[in-house]
Amino acid sequence: MNRTAGAASLAIFLVLASACADHGRRVELTEAELWIGRAAQLPGDGAAWKPVRLPDRWPAERRRIAVEGWYRFAVAPPADQAEPWALFVPRIYPNGAFFVNGVAIGAGGRMQPPISRNSFRPLCFVIPPSAWRARDNWIQVHFAGTPGSLGRLEPIFVGPAGELLADAELMRFFHMTLPQLSALLCLVLAAAIAMTPPIRLGGQLWFAAGLVCIALTTLSAFLPDAPLPNRMVEWIVGSALPWAGLCFAIGVCRRWGLRLPAERAWLTAYALAAMAFAALPALHVGRVWVPWMAATVGLAAFTAARLMLDAWRNRARWLAWAGLAGIAAGLLDLALNALGANAVHGAFAALVPVLFVLGFGGSLLVTLLSALRESDVLNRTLDARVAERERDLAVSYEQLRGAERERALSEERARLMRDVHDGTGGKLVTALSLLRSGLAAPAELEETLADALDDLNLTIHSVRPGASDLPGVLGLLRPRLDRQTRQHGLRLHWAISDAGEGRDLSPERVMHVIRIVQESVSNALRHAGASQLRIASGGGNGETAWFEIADDGRGGAEPRVDGRGLANLAQRAELLGGRLELHSDATGTRVRVTLDGAALGRASS
Repeated sequence: MNRTAGAASLAIFLVLASACADHGRRVELTEAELWIGRAAQLPGDGAAWKPVRLPDRWPAERRRIAVEGWYRFAVAPPADQAEPWALFVPRIYPNGAFFVNGVAIGAGGRMQPPISRNSFRPLCFVIPPSAWRARDNWIQVHFAGTPGSLGRLEPIFVGPAGELLADAELMRFFHMTLPQLSALLCLVLAAAIAMTPPIRLGGQLWFAAGLVCIALTTLSAFLPDAPLPNRMVEWIVGSALPWAGLCFAIGVCRRWGLRLPAERAWLTAYALAAMAFAALPALHVGRVWVPWMAATVGLAAFTAARLMLDAWRNRARWLAWAGLAGIAAGLLDLALNALGANAVHGAFAALVPVLFVLGFGGSLLVTLLSALRESDVLNRTLDARVAERERDLAVSYEQLRGAERERALSEERARLMRDVHDGTGGKLVTALSLLRSGLAAPAELEETLADALDDLNLTIHSVRPGASDLPGVLGLLRPRLDRQTRQHGLRLHWAISDAGEGRDLSPERVMHVIRIVQESVSNALRHAGASQLRIASGGGNGETAWFEIADDGRGGAEPRVDGRGLANLAQRAELLGGRLELHSDATGTRVRVTLDGAALGRASS
């Protein structure tokens, strides 16, 4: 913690030292001549030029004469013409255009109404080498102001372009980026406060309004070239700061359950001041704005003192330190301005609302934590009731799961009994009948018993998890089908693809695939008179698969299985969730079953 604080202090010291130090070969221009009047072209030597010293302000007395004018500075050319030089203007308000020996090098934006406002924007322009003369060099500034603005031109600098452009970027960060971030933070917090339910957080709407007013004071930082009349911008920015002070004062009092003394009178006075600010001629707005701001400074002091005192009494001392840090930032900014640290003065003033925002956010956090502590007992009671209900639901859920398991076991038990009875059981009965008759040939008895064992193996395989996809089931049938076809003198062609691989079929569907293949092959062996038999499978787009049994027999007749024929196959295909297609003609018979994604089962993990 101490190392972090030390590093932060060192960084601030280096920034301030860099800002206040004398840089290289730059020249600070403070002595100038001023010509007051409206002229698009530079006045000649015979005009009424008057000596001035920068920083130079345009008070109301000067603006009664004109709100435009020309400055000129005598300056020596750079010793090294090969190195580019630049002109750095820390602040010109509202706007100006810049020339070197009559050659235009840049401007701060629009010079005609609505004039661009550079209250936050430093300007820096590279001077073309061709603009310099061997001697008698002049820098001219065309100043453009408004009747309602207190115009200002600070000392400008001429020097190596690299140094001055770096200073301009640093100053732009402090004078534009930081105010923009501060304004955005104020708007975000204002929205959050306005949406907070009014439970033990009195005055939050006043605080939200004050934060919006603080954001409006940085309008020129966001929109220096705003397409609004200058008078309107002056009224918005000039009124926002006093109103922010009043809103914060009322919000602090409401926050602690009090009322600002003479609150209605303050609101009425501020409303009248805002209307007078808008109605008075631009040259006379200072007569309203100066006493208005004086009253606001008093309110701000009252607000800060009240907030820090209450924070200290409520042991939220870190909140009081945030207020003191805001005051220190304002004083530091004034000191930097007095020292001439043009790059960073004004930046710490932008941090004052940020510190205030953090302090008020901490105050809200303390209040919310207090409310949470008070509701903690109720929450624990509700949690206990919810936990009790969850236990009851868990017991009921386990009972339902038990009943579901029993039902599934019962259904699977009935299926196995049916498969064993229809397949293995029937063949064992046949073998027993052959033995009892005494007429059974050993080969015939052996074939019957082998068929019974094959059926038993198939039934057992149907309940094995993770290995029951379509190619696997068809592959399981191959040894048995090879033996059957050889015994009947048929040639078996096997063409199984990987369609359906990794999609496990349920045990019931496995048995339906097996029975469909067995019955189709049995029909071909008994009734088709075929010489060749083909078992194949394939797939479409990865979500469908098919398998088929085809022979080259007589065709043209409906296949028969125990007298039921096609109906038996169609029923099993329907139970499988597939679609049966039968094609039979003089070239043979083909039975195809097509399965969609649902019938293929779920993917193996």
